[in-house]
Amino acid sequence: MTPTRLAWAALAVLALTGMARAEGAGVYKCRKPDGTTAFSDRPCPEADSTQIARLGPKAPEASQFMSPRCLRLREQLNQAGSDGGADESTRQQLDYRYQRDCYAEEQDANEKVNQLMEDVRNRSLQERRALAQAKARQEREFAQCVELRNSLRARRAREAEMTAGERGDLERLAAAFEQRCRGL
Repeated sequence: MTPTRLAWAALAVLALTGMARAEGAGVYKCRKPDGTTAFSDRPCPEADSTQIARLGPKAPEASQFMSPRCLRLREQLNQAGSDGGADESTRQQLDYRYQRDCYAEEQDANEKVNQLMEDVRNRSLQERRALAQAKARQEREFAQCVELRNSLRARRAREAEMTAGERGDLERLAAAFEQRCRGL
């Protein structure tokens, strides 16, 4: 690997580890001094903490593809449902307005999220396939070089009894081996 590629690879590793730290990296279970248990996205200041989950990159939410009007209406509907103070007719009106005005938009937003996630899965699958193909190609080339080296050794063992043409073939085989299998 060239020094430039090595530097870029090191920079990429540093950037990825920095992003993982910035995202909070997990869920921690903390035992407080009074004996109660709390959960946090950061390690506990006290010594008694256990990381119970590691979080990967956050999936996109459908709300990022919805209009501000529909987001406000959905928030009002959620508040009306969680508040005991909102009467049933107000909640039903909000629900009707949301279904009428925003249901199709929410479905489209969910479809976009599903498509994004599918694209991520497909890219990951393509990357794994490309790596597997590269590994198979490398193993095949290595096996061919081993076979070529064994053939070259067998021919060199009987070089003394070869004709001039056979020696020429041996030299071409040695050059091909050197060019193709350098470093093995």
